[in-house]
Amino acid sequence: MMAVCSTESDTATGTIPTNVQSFSDFISRPESHKSVIRFNVGQDLNYCRLVIIDDSLFEEEESFNVRLSLPMGGQVGEQNETKIIIVPDKNDGMAAI
Repeated sequence: MMAVCSTESDTATGTIPTNVQSFSDFISRPESHKSVIRFNVGQDLNYCRLVIIDDSLFEEEESFNVRLSLPMGGQVGEQNETKIIIVPDKNDGMAAI
């Protein structure tokens, strides 16, 4: 079985890996063949690799969504989306205004 594991921005901002933009919070995974994860016969667990960008700027809590879609050779259950929450890092300094 295969499924696409993609991301969708919410309050956190995604960017493409080949062109990381300033103030991006994570590397986006498009809903395309580039984001396919595969499951072998009998395998019921696999990982969807996500990259959170640590920019050392103080930011409030932010979030984005991860979704499984477009299954091939099987089906995705009802819980096909998860919200990822990036919490503030107490070691990041607040920028002077």
